[in-house]
Amino acid sequence: MSDKLDYMYDHQDYAHDRAKVRDKFLGEVNKRVTLEDIGETLDKMALDSKAAYAHAYQLEEHHSQQPRSATKDYSSTDATWAGRLLKHTDPKTPLFLEDPHQIDDQVEPVAEKLQQVYDRVHYEDAQRDYSYGALGPDEKTEIALFHSLKQDPYFKHHIHNHLRQYAEEEDEVNMHFPASSLEKLDVYDHAKFDKLNVFDFRRNLPMKERQARIDSRMRAYGYGKRKKSRALARVEPGTGKIFVNGKPLLQALFLPMQRARMLLPLILTHYTCLLDVSIKVWGGGYNGQVEAIVPALARAVQGFDVHTRKTLKQFGLTTNDLRKKERKKIGKQKARKGQVYRRR
Repeated sequence: MSDKLDYMYDHQDYAHDRAKVRDKFLGEVNKRVTLEDIGETLDKMALDSKAAYAHAYQLEEHHSQQPRSATKDYSSTDATWAGRLLKHTDPKTPLFLEDPHQIDDQVEPVAEKLQQVYDRVHYEDAQRDYSYGALGPDEKTEIALFHSLKQDPYFKHHIHNHLRQYAEEEDEVNMHFPASSLEKLDVYDHAKFDKLNVFDFRRNLPMKERQARIDSRMRAYGYGKRKKSRALARVEPGTGKIFVNGKPLLQALFLPMQRARMLLPLILTHYTCLLDVSIKVWGGGYNGQVEAIVPALARAVQGFDVHTRKTLKQFGLTTNDLRKKERKKIGKQKARKGQVYRRR
C-alpha cells in the first residue's frame, strides 16, 4: 500500500490538491477485487518469476516443469512426474482439432504447423455441404451399411464383448507400463474410444411420407374396439350418407349425444358431407359400440386423407380405449368392494 501511495504522490500531478489525492487513494483501497484481477496478477507473477532466471531458461528442458497458465487449476496428479506422464499418454485426450488451446502449448515451429492444419481443416469443413442430398453414392451406401450393421444382433454382441475385452486389456497395459503406449504411432487408435454412435445419420435421412390407403374403388377402412364391442368402418366419396349395420344413423343411434360423439372425426376434418360412411359394429352395449366406432371412423378418414392425421391425433380419436371392467375377486362382492363388518 505504501508503494501505491508513493506512486500516486510522485507520478500523478493534482496541483498539490490533497483532497483529490485522498479520494483517489480511498477509491483504490475500497475497490473490490475480481477473479480477472487475480488472474492478471498471477500471470504477472509468473512472468516476473520467469524473467528472474531468463538467462538460464530453456523452453524444451523446462517445459514439463513450468505451469502452462497461471489461471489454470491444477490437481495432485500435475505435481508428480508419473501423473504428468499418464496424462500426456492418455488416449482420451482430445485432438488439437477439437481443442485448439493445445496448439498454444506447443513449441513455436510445431504450433505454426498445427495452426495451419487447424485452419485448413475448418475451412474445408465450412465449405462442404453435409446434407443427405449432397452425399455421393458410395457415402450413402456406407451409411446404409452402417445402419444395417447396427441392427445386426451378432455385430452388437461383437462390439459389446470382444472389443470391450480388448479395450480393458489395453487399459491394463497402459496403466502398469505407461512407456509401452509411447511405441504406438497413433495413441488415439483405441477400440474403447471408437466413435461408433457420435452422430446418428438417421436424423438426416429423408422420412418416408405416409400414403393414403385406398383400394381400387376409392374406399378406405378402419377398425376400432372398446370393451366387448368391435367396429369396422368404410368411407368413400359421396354426399354424407351414414349407415350403421345397414340402418340409417337416426334409426341405429337414438341419443343425440351418441350421434355427436360418433360424428366427431368427420366434423373435425370437415368431411361431414363429402364422404359416405358404412359401419358394421357388434358386441357390447350402445355406449361401448359408439366408443368403438369413433377410432374406426377416425382411422378410415386418416386412410382416405393422410393430412387429417395431425388433427385426429391431437384430439386422441385414433387411439383405442383399452380400459375394461376389472374382474371380481374371491371373497369380495365385486372387484374391490368388500363385506361390511357388523358387530351384531
